[in-house]
Amino acid sequence: MKIRLQIITALFSLITAAALLPGISASAAETPADGAVSAAHETDASVQQAADDAPAAEETDALPENQTAVLPDRPLLLPDGTYLLPDGSVFDPAYYAYQNQDVLRVFGDDPEVLLAHYLKYGKKEGRFPSNPVTETDKNGIPLTPGQTVTGQNALKKAISADEQLKAMGNGIPYRILCIGNSITRYGYNELWWGYWGMGATSREKDYFHILAGLLSFDYTVTAESLNYTMWESPELFGFTREASLPLLADSLKEPFDAIVLQFGENIHDPGNLSEEYRDLVSFVRNLQPSAQIVIIGDFWPNAAVERIERAVCRENGFAYVDLSDIRGKRYQLGVGAVVSGDDGQTHTVFNTAVASHPNDEAMRIIAQRIHAVLKKKTAPADPTAGTPASENQAAETPASEKPADGISEPETPVS
Repeated sequence: MKIRLQIITALFSLITAAALLPGISASAAETPADGAVSAAHETDASVQQAADDAPAAEETDALPENQTAVLPDRPLLLPDGTYLLPDGSVFDPAYYAYQNQDVLRVFGDDPEVLLAHYLKYGKKEGRFPSNPVTETDKNGIPLTPGQTVTGQNALKKAISADEQLKAMGNGIPYRILCIGNSITRYGYNELWWGYWGMGATSREKDYFHILAGLLSFDYTVTAESLNYTMWESPELFGFTREASLPLLADSLKEPFDAIVLQFGENIHDPGNLSEEYRDLVSFVRNLQPSAQIVIIGDFWPNAAVERIERAVCRENGFAYVDLSDIRGKRYQLGVGAVVSGDDGQTHTVFNTAVASHPNDEAMRIIAQRIHAVLKKKTAPADPTAGTPASENQAAETPASEKPADGISEPETPVS
C-alpha cells in the first residue's frame, strides 16, 4: 500500500505553526511515511467487518459449563476478546500481535485486521493463533510461546508483511484524498511531533492511516492527506476562502475514487460560510466529477457550521459522518498523554489546545464510519432531525453536547 502524505508548501507549514502559538515555526522537512497502517484495539459494532477472506466474526455469550460447544462456520468473537475458529482453535489478537512484530508493524493492532491476516497468511506460515502451551520440540522440550516446529522453515520462505499488505488488495487500485485541518494532518514542531492527525498517539493511529488500512483489504490503496486550513481560517494566511481555492487545484490533478472533507473546527464566525462551503464543494466536484465525496461533522460542536455541512450533503447526495456522539473528555487526547513522534522519541502533551483533539479511540471510530459509507457507495439517510430556520443563524450548543471541560473548540487555534 502506498501512502503519500502532502503539505502545500514550506511557507504553509510555517504559517500553520504560527497559528498554534506566536513565535513558533514548523519545520518544513517532512518525515516519509513508513507504510504502516493500524487500527486501534476495539471494533465499533456499527461498522464491524472483516476482510473478504475472513467473514465477519459473530459475538456470542459464554456457554454454560454443561453445554457442549458446536464449532461455528465462521469466527465467533468471545467475551474475552478472542475468537473461536471453525477448526476449533482459538485466535488471540493480543498474543498474535505481540509474537508477530512484523505483522504488527505493517497491519497494526486491530483485532479484525489481525484475524484476517492469520486466516489468509499466518496459518499457512505456521504462525500460532494463540499461546501453544502444549507445543514441544522433537526432544519433548516445551517451545517458547510464538515458536512452532513446522513454522520455522515456513516463516523463512514467507513473503514479507509489506508484500502481504499489497497482495491483500487483490490488485484493484483505489485512490483516496483526505482534506482537512489538524485532525486530518499536522506538521512537526514544538507542540506536535509528526506529519499525521493531531490527537493520535502515533502516526498509524490517526483516522487517515486507519482508514487506508481498512481499505487495503479490498483494494491496492494510494492514500493522500492534506492540511488545508488556509481555506478554513483564511484570515491567518492573508487570503479569502475564494482566493484560496486555486491553491487546491494541484492536489486534485489526479483522479480519486473518494475525497473526504473535514472542516469546521476552526471556523469561529460562519459569516458567508453557506455560500463559501458550496463554492468549495463545487470546486472539488468540477475537478473530481467521479469521486465519492464524504463530509465529516465537527469534533468540537459548532451548530451553525454543522447545519451547513448537512445541507450540502442533502443537496449533493454526499455521505455525512456524524461525530456528535464522540465529543468530550473521554474522546480527547488529554493533557499528560504520551505521543510517539516521528523522531523516535516519546513526548508528553501539555498544551490544552492539542489535548482537546480526538484521541486514538475517537480516531478509530472516525475511520470506521468513513469506511462504512465508502463501502456502501451511497449516501446514508439525511442525518438532520427537523428543518433549521436558517443555516447561518448562530445557535447555542446544548450543554449536553459540549465536552466535559466546557470548551467547544481549542482555546488556542490549532489549524
